[in-house]
Amino acid sequence: MKAERVVLHGCVQGVFFRATVRDIARRHPGISGWVRNAGSDGLEMHVEGDAEAVDAFVHDVLANPPPAAEVERIIRTETEPEAAAGFAVRDD
Repeated sequence: MKAERVVLHGCVQGVFFRATVRDIARRHPGISGWVRNAGSDGLEMHVEGDAEAVDAFVHDVLANPPPAAEVERIIRTETEPEAAAGFAVRDD
């Protein structure tokens, strides 16, 4: 099991990025976690699954952002699994 905290910075809020991430997660079996806005220009994801699935999911998110989005910087950090069930959009 691999768990990562992924933070995207740039034009990632107000462009349906959280919903896009949730929809992409649904296409990746074995992925669980959450996505939420972070700060004024960030989007934060917690992603869990086997290492190959996590890498494929993050690649898919970066390759298929919403049309109005612009990712300027990405930070990927390994973290502890949270035993997440499914993939959720969080508002906190």
